[in-house]
Amino acid sequence: MLFRSKQSLEAAARLSKVRDAAIGFIGSNRMVQASELLVRDGMRAHDEFQSSLHQLVDSKREATLTAISQAGKAMRDALLLVAGVGILVLFAGGWIASMVTRRIARSENDLFREKERAEVTLHSIADGVITLDAEGNVEYLNPVAEEYTGWKSEDRKSTRLNSSH
Repeated sequence: MLFRSKQSLEAAARLSKVRDAAIGFIGSNRMVQASELLVRDGMRAHDEFQSSLHQLVDSKREATLTAISQAGKAMRDALLLVAGVGILVLFAGGWIASMVTRRIARSENDLFREKERAEVTLHSIADGVITLDAEGNVEYLNPVAEEYTGWKSEDRKSTRLNSSH
């Protein structure tokens, strides 16, 4: 491209010399010599200059198309990278969610089994056991407590323990 720019500048310089010489002939009132110079050298210099400009424009167009093509490839590569990373993050998120779900299920299962063991233990002791929630509502009665109070475990949801019981 530098060669074509230099070639265009040289053609422009040749065309300027012909123009300046023709102006000199016209200034000296030598119109025939000016006309001959323009026909003989001016047309050729003009054609060379125009041809070199076309070549320069064509090379710039090729360079632009190459740059656009490279930018398109870079954009496609970047989008593929972003999509790949997105898919990896999605899979990692799914794996983490799966692990958390399994751990929660395992904890719930462990908690259920522990509650079952506690209820079996409370059911089997000889003392009366009553458990309450924060508002004083009965949550659990073992058989001995049922016998002492006369309440049934099924009725415990509607039973509130207060000072009169």
